[in-house]
Amino acid sequence: MNSSIRLAALTVFLSGIVCMGASAQEPPIPRNRLLEAPVSHGLAVEPVLKTSTTVLGQPIDYTKTTAPEVVSVVQVFQPGGETGWHYHLHSSHIYVLEGTLELEMLDGTKREFKTGQGYMESVNVWHNGRNKGSQPLRLLVVSFIEKEKSNNVFGKTE
Repeated sequence: MNSSIRLAALTVFLSGIVCMGASAQEPPIPRNRLLEAPVSHGLAVEPVLKTSTTVLGQPIDYTKTTAPEVVSVVQVFQPGGETGWHYHLHSSHIYVLEGTLELEMLDGTKREFKTGQGYMESVNVWHNGRNKGSQPLRLLVVSFIEKEKSNNVFGKTE
Protein backbone atom coordinates (compact mmCIF):
# COMPACT_ATOMS: atom_id res chain seq x y z
CA MET A 1 0.00 0.00 0.00
CA ASN A 2 1.53 3.34 -0.98
CA SER A 3 2.29 6.12 1.50
CA SER A 4 -0.55 8.43 0.35
CA ILE A 5 -3.14 5.71 1.05
CA ARG A 6 -1.52 5.01 4.42
CA LEU A 7 -1.54 8.74 5.20
CA ALA A 8 -5.23 8.95 4.26
CA ALA A 9 -6.06 5.98 6.50
CA LEU A 10 -4.05 7.51 9.35
CA THR A 11 -5.85 10.83 8.89
CA VAL A 12 -9.22 9.07 9.12
CA PHE A 13 -8.03 7.22 12.23
CA LEU A 14 -6.69 10.38 13.92
CA SER A 15 -9.88 12.27 13.02
CA GLY A 16 -11.80 9.59 14.89
CA ILE A 17 -9.57 10.02 17.93
CA VAL A 18 -10.07 13.79 17.92
CA CYS A 19 -13.85 13.34 17.52
CA MET A 20 -13.96 10.96 20.49
CA GLY A 21 -12.83 13.81 22.69
CA ALA A 22 -15.64 16.07 21.48
CA SER A 23 -18.24 17.42 23.87
CA ALA A 24 -21.08 15.07 24.78
CA GLN A 25 -23.52 17.77 23.64
CA GLU A 26 -23.34 17.45 19.87
CA PRO A 27 -25.68 19.48 17.70
CA PRO A 28 -28.75 17.56 16.58
CA ILE A 29 -28.77 16.28 13.00
CA PRO A 30 -32.15 15.99 11.32
CA ARG A 31 -33.07 12.31 11.00
CA ASN A 32 -33.77 12.58 7.26
CA ARG A 33 -30.18 13.80 6.69
CA LEU A 34 -28.86 10.68 8.41
CA LEU A 35 -31.09 8.46 6.30
CA GLU A 36 -29.84 10.18 3.12
CA ALA A 37 -26.17 9.85 4.09
CA PRO A 38 -24.15 7.44 1.95
CA VAL A 39 -22.98 4.18 3.44
CA SER A 40 -19.20 3.96 3.65
CA HIS A 41 -17.65 2.18 0.68
CA GLY A 42 -14.30 2.15 -1.06
CA LEU A 43 -12.53 2.73 2.26
CA ALA A 44 -9.88 0.47 3.74
CA VAL A 45 -8.49 1.09 7.20
CA GLU A 46 -5.04 -0.30 7.93
CA PRO A 47 -4.21 -0.20 11.65
CA VAL A 48 -0.90 1.46 12.44
CA LEU A 49 -0.73 1.52 16.22
CA LYS A 50 -2.91 0.78 19.23
CA THR A 51 -1.08 1.19 22.50
CA SER A 52 -1.32 2.65 25.97
CA THR A 53 2.45 2.96 26.41
CA THR A 54 5.38 4.78 24.80
CA VAL A 55 8.18 3.13 22.85
CA LEU A 56 9.94 2.57 26.22
CA GLY A 57 6.87 1.17 28.01
CA GLN A 58 5.94 4.38 29.85
CA PRO A 59 2.19 4.86 30.36
CA ILE A 60 0.73 7.50 28.04
CA ASP A 61 -0.18 10.62 30.01
CA TYR A 62 -2.28 13.13 28.10
CA THR A 63 -1.37 16.80 28.19
CA LYS A 64 -3.33 18.59 30.93
CA THR A 65 -3.91 22.16 29.82
CA THR A 66 -6.63 24.71 29.26
CA ALA A 67 -4.95 25.62 25.95
CA PRO A 68 -4.65 22.35 23.97
CA GLU A 69 -3.23 22.31 20.47
CA VAL A 70 -2.69 19.55 17.89
CA VAL A 71 0.45 19.95 15.82
CA SER A 72 0.97 17.67 12.83
CA VAL A 73 4.15 17.90 10.76
CA VAL A 74 6.07 15.86 8.21
CA GLN A 75 9.78 15.71 8.96
CA VAL A 76 12.20 14.88 6.14
CA PHE A 77 15.69 13.63 7.01
CA GLN A 78 18.26 13.46 4.24
CA PRO A 79 20.67 10.47 4.33
CA GLY A 80 22.82 10.88 7.44
CA GLY A 81 20.40 13.45 8.92
CA GLU A 82 19.50 13.31 12.59
CA THR A 83 17.43 15.12 15.21
CA GLY A 84 20.21 15.77 17.70
CA TRP A 85 19.92 14.71 21.34
CA HIS A 86 16.62 15.80 22.86
CA TYR A 87 13.68 14.66 24.97
CA HIS A 88 9.93 15.30 24.92
CA LEU A 89 7.63 16.78 27.56
CA HIS A 90 4.64 14.86 26.14
CA SER A 91 4.34 11.77 23.97
CA SER A 92 3.77 12.25 20.23
CA HIS A 93 2.65 9.72 17.65
CA ILE A 94 5.32 9.02 15.03
CA TYR A 95 4.52 7.29 11.73
CA VAL A 96 7.23 6.37 9.21
CA LEU A 97 5.99 7.40 5.77
CA GLU A 98 9.17 6.37 3.95
CA GLY A 99 12.56 5.01 4.95
CA THR A 100 13.99 3.65 8.19
CA LEU A 101 14.40 5.56 11.45
CA GLU A 102 17.05 4.52 13.96
CA LEU A 103 16.16 5.74 17.45
CA GLU A 104 19.01 5.68 20.00
CA MET A 105 18.71 6.33 23.75
CA LEU A 106 21.58 7.71 25.86
CA ASP A 107 22.21 4.27 27.35
CA GLY A 108 22.99 2.95 23.84
CA THR A 109 19.67 1.12 23.36
CA LYS A 110 18.56 1.34 19.73
CA ARG A 111 15.20 0.77 18.06
CA GLU A 112 14.43 0.73 14.35
CA PHE A 113 11.17 1.72 12.63
CA LYS A 114 10.51 1.13 8.92
CA THR A 115 7.98 2.41 6.39
CA GLY A 116 4.44 1.84 7.67
CA GLN A 117 5.39 1.46 11.34
CA GLY A 118 4.36 3.82 14.11
CA TYR A 119 5.15 4.35 17.78
CA MET A 120 4.53 6.72 20.68
CA GLU A 121 7.50 8.87 21.67
CA SER A 122 9.12 8.42 25.06
CA VAL A 123 8.84 11.20 27.64
CA ASN A 124 11.74 12.75 29.59
CA VAL A 125 14.28 10.33 28.07
CA TRP A 126 17.19 11.70 26.03
CA HIS A 127 17.34 10.22 22.53
CA ASN A 128 18.50 10.89 18.98
CA GLY A 129 16.76 9.91 15.72
CA ARG A 130 18.79 9.17 12.58
CA ASN A 131 18.36 8.31 8.95
CA LYS A 132 21.05 5.70 8.34
CA GLY A 133 19.66 4.87 4.89
CA SER A 134 20.68 6.13 1.45
CA GLN A 135 17.26 7.69 0.67
CA PRO A 136 15.31 10.46 2.47
CA LEU A 137 13.40 9.44 5.60
CA ARG A 138 9.90 10.95 5.97
CA LEU A 139 8.04 10.93 9.30
CA LEU A 140 4.55 12.11 10.18
CA VAL A 141 4.64 13.53 13.73
CA VAL A 142 1.35 14.24 15.53
CA SER A 143 1.57 15.99 18.90
CA PHE A 144 -1.18 16.90 21.37
CA ILE A 145 0.46 19.69 23.35
CA GLU A 146 -0.08 23.02 25.06
CA LYS A 147 -0.72 25.89 22.65
CA GLU A 148 2.32 27.99 21.76
CA LYS A 149 4.73 25.72 23.68
CA SER A 150 7.37 23.39 22.33
CA ASN A 151 7.27 19.69 23.10
CA ASN A 152 11.03 19.30 22.59
CA VAL A 153 13.95 20.04 24.88
CA PHE A 154 17.32 19.95 23.11
CA GLY A 155 20.79 19.47 24.60
CA LYS A 156 23.19 22.39 24.62
CA THR A 157 26.01 22.50 22.13
CA GLU A 158 29.39 23.85 23.16
